[in-house]
Amino acid sequence: MSKRKLTPKQAQFCKEYPIDFNGSKAAIRAGYVENSARITASKLLTNPNIHAQLQKEIEKRSKRTEITSDSVLQELAKIAFFDIRGLFNDDWTMKQPSEWSDDVAAVIGGIEVNHIVGNDDLKAIVSKLKLSNKEKSLELIGRHLAMFTDRNVNINYDREEFKGKDPEKYLSDRLSKT
Repeated sequence: MSKRKLTPKQAQFCKEYPIDFNGSKAAIRAGYVENSARITASKLLTNPNIHAQLQKEIEKRSKRTEITSDSVLQELAKIAFFDIRGLFNDDWTMKQPSEWSDDVAAVIGGIEVNHIVGNDDLKAIVSKLKLSNKEKSLELIGRHLAMFTDRNVNINYDREEFKGKDPEKYLSDRLSKT
């Protein structure tokens, strides 16, 4: 395969696509006709030269932002495997935010603070914490690891092996053996 120089529109598409990974929108932003943007994007994304340039653009962004798939997985893991006991002291009073470890702080999705005026000082008391979604983090990690695969089962009940059998029981028995 020979590597051809990209046209200005193709080069612009390669800069636009990593913004939101939406091919149609990237094609429109790159100057392609809006009515055929979806088809144009599909063709561009199958072009080996475009694909190679997109990889370079994504790698450049990853270096620039210092965000890698590993760092994203590490943050998801902090949320997914967070132990809520890290928020509390031994007597089950909540630790002050300044006492939280980086792993504990990473799972805090929101915080509500009440300010109480004392004799000579202002005291901040955490009244509500919103933790990041543990279940969603586990789901994203599981999807990344391809742990969840849908099974599509097509059964022709007219086949001889099904004659005289309860289809639901047969299907249940078959699926439990896989």
